[in-house]
Amino acid sequence: MGSAFGLGVIILISLLSVYLFSGYVIRRQLSFIHIPGNMSIAILFSGVVITAIGYVTQLIQTDIYFWRTQFIFSMLTFGCWLVISRVFLRILIQKVTTEPIWGVIGDKENGEIIAKDFKVIYGEGQFRRFDDLNHVDSAALRGVIILPDMIDDAIAHELIAIRLGGTRVFNVAEFYERFLYKVPLQFLRKVWFATSAEFGLIHHDIVLRAKRVVDIILSVMLLSTLFPMMILVGLVVFAYDRGPAFYSQIRVGVNGELFRVYKFRTMVTDAEKEGGHQWAAKEDNRITSIGRVLRATRLDELPQLWNVLRGDMSFIGPRPERPEFVTELEKAIPFYQYRHVVKPGLTGWAQVMYPYGASQEDSERKLEYDLYYIRHFSLMLDVFIVLKTIRVVLFGRGR
Repeated sequence: MGSAFGLGVIILISLLSVYLFSGYVIRRQLSFIHIPGNMSIAILFSGVVITAIGYVTQLIQTDIYFWRTQFIFSMLTFGCWLVISRVFLRILIQKVTTEPIWGVIGDKENGEIIAKDFKVIYGEGQFRRFDDLNHVDSAALRGVIILPDMIDDAIAHELIAIRLGGTRVFNVAEFYERFLYKVPLQFLRKVWFATSAEFGLIHHDIVLRAKRVVDIILSVMLLSTLFPMMILVGLVVFAYDRGPAFYSQIRVGVNGELFRVYKFRTMVTDAEKEGGHQWAAKEDNRITSIGRVLRATRLDELPQLWNVLRGDMSFIGPRPERPEFVTELEKAIPFYQYRHVVKPGLTGWAQVMYPYGASQEDSERKLEYDLYYIRHFSLMLDVFIVLKTIRVVLFGRGR
């Protein structure tokens, strides 16, 4: 390969490694100990990957001794720069920033809900509830969050005044979508769904067709490449307890249509023979030892590439659920049926943003992320989900 292309691959792998090991997360609560440790691992990881690719593909076609010396020097220099720059930014952020203060117009209970959700993502922030904004020092506020149902003409007049004075004012739904990357179900009404301008993934036929083309190309490529690994995984599952290697189950797809999903079996055979359908818990005693490894690495989901190729699923979308659970959840959770306007996915925004959970409450929280994805779909968001999925597989974060 050409040297320019090889250099581009090296840069890309290096930047991705920095992302995977949190090199672009410079928050005040990030420990000084974590910064050099994470960056050292990132450099080591990228070095191993680049070296392996270089030897296998002859990516760098130069004198091997010269290339090795130059490469090691470059990676060490890059590593030092990463550590120094991020420690400096960490110190700078600590010195020049203060805890953001948000004003909330609403009752105490809703204010506490907003504060709790914000801290889950950012680990910081102060919220103060106001009934009267006349005596509020707007210069000290990062912004004001309003619940429309709580606003009368008098409060609206006060909000206009502080907004014209430079303080940002957010509708609670807008605040959640902009800062927490989800849709706040507990604060929404049906009129919001009826009048909201954005639902990008269902209003553009060309986008849906392009997404389908990408699904076909990637599923064919991955099935062809990973087929030997899938055979090996299937043999390991069978050898463990002489049970079937594959497991299939009916799931709910786009527009409520049913389809059969395929996975490698991770539970004991006849796992629901006595108790009927039930949620799969993280520490479920029905999961085999091999199954825990497969779930942690997501290798159990490789057969779903066939579902993607068939068109039952997409690479990215809401998690496909069982019809028995869907029936229960649609009765208990408002707007739950709207997640079925798109195809379910191998991975998705909810899967990478919310920790493992299998309950009605977890389903409600995940729905908030699914609806955000449907509203704000873009190619860049899909790329970001893929990168976060890699982090989930490597470090066990999210689903």
